[in-house]
Amino acid sequence: MKGKSISASTPTPTSLMLYKAAMSHFESQKNESLAILKVYFQSSLGVGDHPNFLDEIKKAAISLSEAEEALLSLEKYKNDILS
Repeated sequence: MKGKSISASTPTPTSLMLYKAAMSHFESQKNESLAILKVYFQSSLGVGDHPNFLDEIKKAAISLSEAEEALLSLEKYKNDILS
């Protein structure tokens, strides 16, 4: 079968877009989590709206941890993912 073959080491434009989208998603999740934690730790704003603010802090901390772990994993395996 004749046709254009794609090298295994050359990422396609779609692959790059998907990789960048995933990185952007987790970067956004990280930033959102940091913003939430900053509000809870540096101001009383929002604390009154959430009587279980410790639970909210734990959720934000877990979300931050998951986002950072995902970013590190995507970066660590970038060559494997895109080749």
